[in-house]
Amino acid sequence: MRSARGVRRLVLDHSIRFHQYHLEDMGRLRVRKYCEVEDREVPTDEIGKGYELTKTQVIPISDAELQELHLLTAKAIEIEVFVPLESIDPIRIAEGYRNFIHSASAFRTLLRNA
Repeated sequence: MRSARGVRRLVLDHSIRFHQYHLEDMGRLRVRKYCEVEDREVPTDEIGKGYELTKTQVIPISDAELQELHLLTAKAIEIEVFVPLESIDPIRIAEGYRNFIHSASAFRTLLRNA
């Protein structure tokens, strides 16, 4: 059985979303994609996906790799294990939990076996 340290809570957000506007002229404010390393705005064609393993290590994954996986659980939930009730903070009992990946090799294995 996995310890409670091997799960993280997964919170469902049912809040209302608002756009941000400049109060003076009601101009819509936009979010710019900005690269912290190169200190510049990045166009859409230079943006990719990745899984942040640690703050300094990101595992890149392309759209082609995701499509090749043919994930059976893409629209389903698979329950792997139940954790002991006493291992979950009672304040957080209504929130969901999910597994998290510890290493790059575990992430690639998970994707390959999915």
